[in-house]
Amino acid sequence: MINPSQIQKKADSSYAAFLGAVVRGEAYIAIECAVGAAPKDYIALRDAVLLLISKSKSQLGYGYTVDLEGRKTQKYGQQSLPKRIYIDTEQDFLKLIKKEKEFLRFKANLSLILTEVPALYDWLCHNPLKIIEYGDRWKDLIKVCQYFQETPQPDLYIRELPIQIHTKFIEQNKGIIRSLLESIIPAENLQSVEDEKENIFEKRFALKYREPLIRFRFLDETLKVKYRFPAS
Repeated sequence: MINPSQIQKKADSSYAAFLGAVVRGEAYIAIECAVGAAPKDYIALRDAVLLLISKSKSQLGYGYTVDLEGRKTQKYGQQSLPKRIYIDTEQDFLKLIKKEKEFLRFKANLSLILTEVPALYDWLCHNPLKIIEYGDRWKDLIKVCQYFQETPQPDLYIRELPIQIHTKFIEQNKGIIRSLLESIIPAENLQSVEDEKENIFEKRFALKYREPLIRFRFLDETLKVKYRFPAS
């Protein structure tokens, strides 16, 4: 029979799917937990049922609900056994996994992102946990997205971009920024970097970067004069 610890793990593992549903505007659907096979030993059965009930919503005021049914067993006679275990409401779910405050920040950032950069909707549906992971950086990430939407091929160095963010912000967040920009910039404005090993971010988004410096000199001064080469 399932125990409270296993129900907790089931709830924790459902968090990403729950957030994805919130992004899509879908209503909360109760999370069902399979009851599992009852222990054959009476003492073990009794203890398992008592433990389930002691950690349930009926006792704690939140969390999972246990529906019991009277069942006649061949060995122990009439018993009240779990028929259904489920997390009925969004509030119960969030309190059980201790994510109430985090979810409030999630909703605030989600609203901000969709208001400022609606084109990120599909990306958000597939990456709801990123909204939490980068929770304190979304205002600046949005500024970067908006700039590249208006100027998809800047032909500037990263630190020359006229965006009101910290000078090192893009360099320190290239991974998430690349993912965001690739979801909102038209494919024809993106450069192919499949075989590249260096300056991938800069090449991908038509940015300037420091190119390798090649040093050489003429051993024959007459050639330098002949071809009017300007450097020494």
